[in-house]
Amino acid sequence: MSALVPDHAKTLLVEDSRSGLLVLPGARLVVMAGADRGQSLELGKEEVLIGSSEAADLRLRDETVGRLHAAVTATSSGIRITDLETTSGTRLADHRVGSAYLEFGDVVELGRTRVRLEATRKPGSLALSRAARFGDLLGSSLAARRLFALLQRASSDGAPVLLTGEPGAGKDASAEAIHAASARASAEDAIEPELIGQYTKGAVESRVGAFSEAHGGTLLLDGVGELPRALQAKILRAIDAREVRPLGAPHPVSVDVRVIASTRRDLRLAVNRGDFSEALFARLHAGAIHVPPLRARVEDVPLLADLFWRRLRQDPERACPPELSRALAERAWPGNIRELFEHVERAARFISDDAETMPHATSQPNYHAARRVALETFERAYLEELLQRARGNLNEAARLAQLDRSELGKRLRLRGLSPR
Repeated sequence: MSALVPDHAKTLLVEDSRSGLLVLPGARLVVMAGADRGQSLELGKEEVLIGSSEAADLRLRDETVGRLHAAVTATSSGIRITDLETTSGTRLADHRVGSAYLEFGDVVELGRTRVRLEATRKPGSLALSRAARFGDLLGSSLAARRLFALLQRASSDGAPVLLTGEPGAGKDASAEAIHAASARASAEDAIEPELIGQYTKGAVESRVGAFSEAHGGTLLLDGVGELPRALQAKILRAIDAREVRPLGAPHPVSVDVRVIASTRRDLRLAVNRGDFSEALFARLHAGAIHVPPLRARVEDVPLLADLFWRRLRQDPERACPPELSRALAERAWPGNIRELFEHVERAARFISDDAETMPHATSQPNYHAARRVALETFERAYLEELLQRARGNLNEAARLAQLDRSELGKRLRLRGLSPR
């Protein structure tokens, strides 16, 4: 493996075209001073955490070190250390840093502990997908293919998964892709986007808990970082003990559920602030997958725009106009894939079938009016086709659309449509 990187002193995360792998720099962290002097950790993944928490990869006994003090990340630009908003801070060359790139031999101070980055002779490797698609996710960039490899691996076991990333980056689609590729998926099955049940017959409200409803399947805990601490404790029990105790129930209920959690919050900071359970984070962090923002995979923009265009125009043979594709590729997309879809949706509404370019701005209504018309047109057309495919069956339509039954019913009523 060392032959892949002739100069083992490089700190870059690089792709090796011959092996089809992502090559990690041969590196380790060594504690030079402090209560844990002599302890070391190989950099065997993109990111490792240093701190006093049980969730830390390099766990320190120094009381001046934060629960999750710092993250050390291998990137295409080098190995970077990031302080996780700690009180004592992280220092490099006598300067307190928020984030900085490290060279081999650099020593960082975390509280009263000093840690050095050292080179090793054997670099590591990470899997990359050779496919440009996983489930409904599309992309040929390095970031996308690394994501697909992680999602594929997660789909093959039943361990909890934590999906992190910005709004609109594709966390929900990633969760669906994991579930669809797993042994828990079936033709009649869909991921359950719910939370743990809290009520039983005789309590304030009578309903079966979502963990029980998802028995044998997959449960998506969306926005797990916003849940109250009491509910976090119940989720941890459900994961570890495979049982839940709904409010008012005399005995715990056994459950067999694969948990996929997602959040837009940085749970590392939430743990340090005491807002998120350290134990639950440790359980979820073992299966953490970061869904990269669109700006980290800009080469995928034309592919995604073309996919959306063909779907919206309901014509798989009509490609996205080249001028539109080029214009979209130049944008920053702070709203990620969701924002890209909205722009393509608007363009599909106002570009005629025989046009190759966007019409002049003066011929278009204002953005808000255009977007509203485009959304209404798209949603009505989509729902009409959906009802045809489901032969008017609301349950089947909800399954095909991967929407909650009540949510689909609300959207149908809004557009003046109804099942059979």
